[in-house]
Amino acid sequence: MKFQNRLLLAQLAPLVPLLLTGLLAVAALWTMTSSVQQARALQVRRMVTAADAVGTFREEYALLERYAETGDLYYLDEARLRSQLLHTRVPVISQDEQHIEHLGLLLGEYEALAGFSGPPGDRGEAQRAARAMVQELELRHSEFRVAMQADLRTVAQTGRTTGAFIIFMVGLVLVLGGWVSYVVARDLSSAMRELERGTRALTAGDFEYRIELERQDEFGELASAFDRMAGRIAELDRMKIDFFANVSHDLKTPLTSMSEATALLSEEVAGPLSADQRALVSVLESDVRRLRGLVANVLDLSRLGSGQAELTPGDVRATIRTVVSELELLATQRSVSLVFRAPEELPRVVVNKGMVDQVLMNLVGNALKFSPHGGTVTVEASLREGDTWVRRGDRAVLITVEDEGPGVPEVHRKRIFERFFQAPDQEHRGGTGLGLYICREIVDTHGGRIWVEEAQGGGARFCFTLVPGQALPV
Repeated sequence: MKFQNRLLLAQLAPLVPLLLTGLLAVAALWTMTSSVQQARALQVRRMVTAADAVGTFREEYALLERYAETGDLYYLDEARLRSQLLHTRVPVISQDEQHIEHLGLLLGEYEALAGFSGPPGDRGEAQRAARAMVQELELRHSEFRVAMQADLRTVAQTGRTTGAFIIFMVGLVLVLGGWVSYVVARDLSSAMRELERGTRALTAGDFEYRIELERQDEFGELASAFDRMAGRIAELDRMKIDFFANVSHDLKTPLTSMSEATALLSEEVAGPLSADQRALVSVLESDVRRLRGLVANVLDLSRLGSGQAELTPGDVRATIRTVVSELELLATQRSVSLVFRAPEELPRVVVNKGMVDQVLMNLVGNALKFSPHGGTVTVEASLREGDTWVRRGDRAVLITVEDEGPGVPEVHRKRIFERFFQAPDQEHRGGTGLGLYICREIVDTHGGRIWVEEAQGGGARFCFTLVPGQALPV
């Protein structure tokens, strides 16, 4: 089943019993309300009729007493009217045939003793019969009141039972909904954790990691797509490494020839050299060595993502001094002063020396290129502790390259380390826009951070950090 369908089922599952509970509650409340109304109307009608019957009988009794005292037929006629009214109300008071007959006998006995249809009988017997009739009617009135109270208690009990049933069903729905939600959430969480592990492995460069999800839903499809993507990336990574290895190998042959040629020139095999020629050959030898190092670093850079670059503890002060020495001739040609400052004691850092040389060559070379004649480029190294930009631990070696050139506009400072990016006002100076990108990749691989800011006297100030220590996992 698709996960989307299961999620929909999980949302609808609690609604079915909740809907049934609502329908049952509505039906129970409607039935209870209808029963209450019918019972109450019937009992109220009987109570009112019984009360009216008591009043009517008392009127008949008073009229017959007046008739017995005065002999006036008016009172007898009025008493007969009350008697007819009583006979119509007796069936309403009671639906029991025997009880109706009993009330009729009591009424007939009294009326006979009171002279209703003949000469009056014993007055005491008539009063006794009248009391019996009144007691019977009042008893029925009390019974109706008690019956109505009993009906109301029954209704209240029914209401409590219905309320308890509703609460039970709501609790059951909550438990069912919670259980279904837990099952779906656990299933979703399990799949998400597996996908997260795969993503982390891929980010860490483990292209052989595969997600094991035996599912037939969207997550299973995503896991399969992820595995295919990881396989394709692994294949591309191998092709990249092979490509760089082949390119590096192919470049090493002509570079070796160039190195041998410069060595022969330096040894004056082809003839004696003047001082200027010897200086040029020295520069050529230095550039050939640096080019060979760059070719080797290209291969190292391709291995960074796969953890194959070799990082070892090194003396950062000596590394910077070597690069500065190699660029002093270029600085002299551009009439720029190249200054290096660093304390005598700096902690050793874990680096790939060739790569750090490449970063310094790039940054210092750019500073010399953008500096005006007579300007100064300052390279400085220092130990920083507790800064927010120290990525590993709380200590870092900060290396800065500061020039007096036009600087980098603030709007471009975040993009200047992007691949192929060049500031519009610097495109005429040449370049491919890859130098600073490669610097950032190398510094990131070393666990540091690189950025650019405005120098105090104008110009640009490029900064990057290296991590002190004896080992660094890549």
